[in-house]
Amino acid sequence: FGLRLGWETVRPVNHGQNLRQLLAPHQKRIAEAVPTGPSHEEFRRRISAYAQQVEVLTAFPDQPWVYRKSLKSEMQRNQRPPVEVLRKGKLRRVPHPLDEHRKSYLETLGQFLQQAKTGQLSPSELHKLSDFSAEYEPLISDFAHYELVRLYEMASHPSPQQEFRHRLHTIHFTQPGDHSVRNVVGALEQLTSQPELLASQSDRFDQLNSLIQHLIARWETRTGFEPRSSVRMQRDIELSVRTVQTALRQMEPLAKAAGKSRSDFLTRRQFVSEALIGPLRDYEKQVLQFRVKSESLVVSEDDLNSDLPGDKAVPMLLDQTATN
Repeated sequence: FGLRLGWETVRPVNHGQNLRQLLAPHQKRIAEAVPTGPSHEEFRRRISAYAQQVEVLTAFPDQPWVYRKSLKSEMQRNQRPPVEVLRKGKLRRVPHPLDEHRKSYLETLGQFLQQAKTGQLSPSELHKLSDFSAEYEPLISDFAHYELVRLYEMASHPSPQQEFRHRLHTIHFTQPGDHSVRNVVGALEQLTSQPELLASQSDRFDQLNSLIQHLIARWETRTGFEPRSSVRMQRDIELSVRTVQTALRQMEPLAKAAGKSRSDFLTRRQFVSEALIGPLRDYEKQVLQFRVKSESLVVSEDDLNSDLPGDKAVPMLLDQTATN
C-alpha cells in the first residue's frame, strides 16, 4: 500500500508547514488585492461594518442592541459620496442609496419603538421593518430580527408564528463564536408554551431537540468566559435549566412520532442531563460563591433586564442633525 502512494505524500515531514513557507512570499490581505478606486472604498466600508457585526455577536452575548451604536458610528464615519441624479431636467446631488437605506431603517425602527412604548403599535405594519432584513447589510439585516422579536413582545405577541420565525433566525444565522443563550431559551419557552406553532409531533420533537443541542453548544462556550454580571448569569442558568426540563418532559410523548424508541429517548435525556443540566448546576454554585464574596445578593430589576433596550435607547437611534 505504501509503495503505491506518491513519495511526496509519504515523506515524513510537516506538509502543512512546508506549504505555508512556500506560499508565504505571495500572501496578502484581501483588502490589498482589491484594486484602488470606488470598489476598494466600498469594500473597506463593508469590511468595517462586517467586523463590527462579528464583534457585537461574539463579544456581547445576549446584548445585540449594541449594534445600534455601531451602526450610527458607521453612518457618521464612513458616509458614501453623494450621487448625481436627473430630476425635472436638472442634475441634483442626493445621498447614496445605501446610506439612505440605513437612515430609513433607523427612522422606521424609532417610530415603532415609540409606538410600542405608548401602546399604539400596529402589528400589521411590522412588515416594513422586516423588509430591511431582505437586503444584506452587516449592521442591519441580521439585527432586524432581534428588533422584531422585541417589538412582538412589547405588542403582547400578536403573531406567534412570525415571532418564532424571527427567533429561529437569530439562532441559526449568526457568527460561529456567538454564545448568547437567551434567544435560544426564548425560542424553547415559546415552543413549549405554544405547541400549536408546529402541528406535526415529529417536527416539534426535532425542533425542541435541535434547540436543546444549540443551548448545550452555547453554554459550553459561555462557561469559558468570566461573566460580566453574576446576577444575570445566575438568572440565565436558572432559566436554561427550567426551560430544558420542560422541553424534555414534552419530548417524551413525542419521541414515538419522531421514530425514536423509549430507550433512545432515555439515552438522549441522560446525555442532556450530563452535558448541560449537571454542569450548569455546578457552575451555578461557583457563580453564587462569587456573588457571596464580591457582590450584593439583592437583585434589582435593572440587573435582570440591563441587556434589553430601555427608554433611553430610542433617542440613540438617529441623530437627525448629524445625518441630514
